[in-house]
Amino acid sequence: MVKFIATYSLPKGMDGDEFWGYHTGPHAKDYMKIAGPGLIKYVIKRVVKPMVGEQQFFALIEMWWETQEDMDKEMDAARKTTVVSGKTIADDFMDRVTDYRNAIIEEFVVKEP
Repeated sequence: MVKFIATYSLPKGMDGDEFWGYHTGPHAKDYMKIAGPGLIKYVIKRVVKPMVGEQQFFALIEMWWETQEDMDKEMDAARKTTVVSGKTIADDFMDRVTDYRNAIIEEFVVKEP
């Protein structure tokens, strides 16, 4: 299994609630249209209250795929599939955010419910 995470911030002056509506609505729906059966889970998490220090990012994305090949196929489709804005799914999102970072991670579960 491959787990991908990404964080991003919003440009100064952008309304967080408006962007959250875009990310969890049209953007997520557009992505799910190209998602194949290898996408196991897709979670979008918004920072509502930083606990220590200043807020470093607006939201965190987590995605799980069966294989690296599944992930690569979907990421490639996101860079090629056009949405209502006339941009690709990836460009439509990236043009709206700042400080985007991503990584493939290893996970160690300490406790589960």
